[in-house]
Amino acid sequence: MSRSLSLALRPCLNASVKPRCRDAYLRFYTANTQAKNQRKVAEPDDQLDSLWSSVSYRKRLRQLTALHPEGQNAPTDSLYPRIGKEKRLSPAQFRRQAEKLNLAPGDWARKVEFKLQGKIQRVRAMSRKLLFLDVVENEHRVQVMVSLENLQKKGTYSSTEVDDLRKRISVGDYYAFSGVAHRTPNGELTLSIQELPQLLAPSLHILPTTITDKETLARLPQLDLLLHPKRRDLLRLRHVIEQTIAGYLDNAGFIKVTTPILAADTGGAAAQPFETSTNEIPNVPLRLRIAPEIGLKKLTAAGLGAVYEIGPCFRNEGLDSTHNPEFTTCEFYKPFTSLDTLMSMTEELLVQMARACQEAVETRLTSLEKQDLTSEYFLSAPSTFARLPFLPTLLERIREVLPGSRLPRRLDESAVQELLELFAQLQQKAPELEIKTPVNPTASRLLDSLSSYFIEPLCQKPTFITGHPAIMSPLAKSYYDPRTDQVLSARAELFVGGVEFANLYEEENDPFMQARKFLQQARGTAALTNEFGIDLSHEEVKARLSPSQQYYVRVLELGLPPTGGWGCGIERLVMLFGGAKRISEVLPFGSLRSVIAMGTGVDAKGRLVVDKA
Repeated sequence: MSRSLSLALRPCLNASVKPRCRDAYLRFYTANTQAKNQRKVAEPDDQLDSLWSSVSYRKRLRQLTALHPEGQNAPTDSLYPRIGKEKRLSPAQFRRQAEKLNLAPGDWARKVEFKLQGKIQRVRAMSRKLLFLDVVENEHRVQVMVSLENLQKKGTYSSTEVDDLRKRISVGDYYAFSGVAHRTPNGELTLSIQELPQLLAPSLHILPTTITDKETLARLPQLDLLLHPKRRDLLRLRHVIEQTIAGYLDNAGFIKVTTPILAADTGGAAAQPFETSTNEIPNVPLRLRIAPEIGLKKLTAAGLGAVYEIGPCFRNEGLDSTHNPEFTTCEFYKPFTSLDTLMSMTEELLVQMARACQEAVETRLTSLEKQDLTSEYFLSAPSTFARLPFLPTLLERIREVLPGSRLPRRLDESAVQELLELFAQLQQKAPELEIKTPVNPTASRLLDSLSSYFIEPLCQKPTFITGHPAIMSPLAKSYYDPRTDQVLSARAELFVGGVEFANLYEEENDPFMQARKFLQQARGTAALTNEFGIDLSHEEVKARLSPSQQYYVRVLELGLPPTGGWGCGIERLVMLFGGAKRISEVLPFGSLRSVIAMGTGVDAKGRLVVDKA
């Protein structure tokens, strides 16, 4: 909704530090051992040189085309055949079907033929005539036994064909196999091939077993995915989370919609947008949306009822470990829904999500570690999350540093100077807090900054911060609170581990108030009166708004029911339940830096190449 909820990573550089050998042990550390260890763990640049090596590439092509009459001039479609009508099983399907045979260790099912396809993850040569392959698909693995001796004994294949298979089969290749199931004496369910396997797609490069350089992995996200199951499982966990959200909302009667990504105005949250244009209407500047909020509320006002959208947003701002300019949010809007109901829905959804993620990690996404916070914070937590009122909590924490402190009497734009003085006092009295004054300070930015220093760190377990000053939330309904003697917004923010995860509003549906809030946000409180100090009429206020704001106010004039709105960032949820430390880990193509590197060119060592011309 109105605040940045998710975005991505600046790749970090970790220097490789090698411990110094003790002098006492140097006499036992032979030159041969040193050379062996150097071969085992190559430097990142050497690993990439090997990956893209033209020498190994040509050698690999010779292996693959050795038996073709045209040799290396063979057409490439001989290496990449079309898939026929023959049905083949995935490793998971083979395992399910073969388990039904109830094979004991050492048993064979010679009368049942299985056809399998998948990617070779590992090759183990037990001898020149016996290979064991690990074949995988979607992290499901099955063992395939290749007895070259048995294939040759069948008389169907020549010794040259059989020997060629041993030479050219390689990690990363995709193959189709045909054979029978048996269980080894160790209990391993295995497919023993009875025909020469068919190459479906080869890997033309030799993948390194590991790359430790974080910068290299950030600039080559597909290589990162290939080498690290955790990266793949984080993307699968992302699917689980989006599926859980969509299922919850679908069951609650919502309908999924899409709102424009390109528009003349961004609407919703206050952030720096990306600008572009279209050849068809070149004189109108367009912007990528920063939030779907306004569009969704227009649909609710148009009688569509409860709606939601899961989709991309764009903000031309931060790029660090938790922010990326392109990110994904979920927002929903439901008529006749109060803030208390929204908080209850959030609790239900997060608990349901925690259960789904825990089940996925325990059964399918096994490369991910089980997150203790999942059970501690959500599955074993009370039925309701903790709640902290914004102003009482803020004042209590500030008074721990500055006893007797007070907040401004009116928390609107007229309070900027008093808030700046409070910042100066805090910086002088408590330099260890490293409190920084926001750039271009407004009352809203100053209050938000104070919250980040004094309230948000208290929210380690799931906690709602409620009762924000109205100046911080121009799209939320507002009300007078006699306890604080302030005008507050009907808003709540969900924090976990000191990080914001969701924003909840009772949406402002009063067109008169919304028009004044738009103008106040853009020009300050003084803009609401004329030169004589008399309040502007509704029509006068509307005339001072942008065209898109005017249109939205007219939509409200047609009637928007009391509506609850909710928004959260998908990437942060994946980081929370998947244990990721950087947002680039949960983005399929990494951060914007990685995307730029792919589009502008990456050299053989993974370095960004930009044309300076």
